[in-house]
Amino acid sequence: MLGDTTREADLRERGGAPPGRGSGLIGVADMTPYVRDTLRRSTMPHRGTWLIWTVLAVVVTFSQHADGGSWSVAMSVAHAITNGFVLALAIRFGTGGIGELEVMLTALAGAGVAGWLLVDDPLVATGCVVAAG
Repeated sequence: MLGDTTREADLRERGGAPPGRGSGLIGVADMTPYVRDTLRRSTMPHRGTWLIWTVLAVVVTFSQHADGGSWSVAMSVAHAITNGFVLALAIRFGTGGIGELEVMLTALAGAGVAGWLLVDDPLVATGCVVAAG
């Protein structure tokens, strides 16, 4: 493509950036001990917390993709998937629920999405996710 550096063109030819793919794999691997401990019932994830983290990870994933992210989105996707999986485990094996704080933080993520749609800038959503996180 016009304006590509040699490195960018080389990465595109090889099918993407190895660090991007690697970060996605690491994102899945780093959750393995937590999932194992949850299934063994030695860890009890909080439902409200994992709901927030899942919502935030999904918002960041879509925001990065909309802002032109390519392989860098792999880590966000990995977090969204693994957080969603732990949320499902938390619903079954976890503790707690959704309190006032969880509602406020989820609303902040929603405000970021609304701001993104209003001004057509996905960085607004990412900013709200950072503030909520």
